[in-house]
Amino acid sequence: MPFRKIFSSLAVATMACTAMPAIAVSPLPPPLMMHAPPLPALIQNEAHLTPAQNNKIRMIMEANRDKVMARHNDDRAVDDRISAALLVKGDVDKKAVDDLVKQKIALHEQAEQQRVAELIAIHDVLTPDQREAVKNAYDEAGKLSARLRDMMAPPPPPPPPPAL
Repeated sequence: MPFRKIFSSLAVATMACTAMPAIAVSPLPPPLMMHAPPLPALIQNEAHLTPAQNNKIRMIMEANRDKVMARHNDDRAVDDRISAALLVKGDVDKKAVDDLVKQKIALHEQAEQQRVAELIAIHDVLTPDQREAVKNAYDEAGKLSARLRDMMAPPPPPPPPPAL
């Protein structure tokens, strides 16, 4: 009886060891963030803001928070309406779906315009030296992201076998 237990445990261990190289060779998933961090985070970390500047930037960002949340709610509502239009029994009303997609695109354009306006207002709070520090950090993060993308790229395919 003990011999069977030893033999079965050896068999399981052998199967586990032979499966390990296949697990080790599998590619890793890409990291969560392969791009430069958002500008507000870089500004907070790299610009060495004075308390007055920090308060101004906080006020700029908080002033837009309600607009952002309202737009997120509108975006979710449009998504729900698109889903409802696509999940109907029978034919899909393509014109209605197209109109909803146009609404979604308009919401995204508004969000981008607001984000740029917010960043311009933050830009105006910074001194030239602080802007330079943020630009250098942004450029450095971009270089690091490019290196990470290159490292995470799949290997090139093997060359074709030589012709006989």
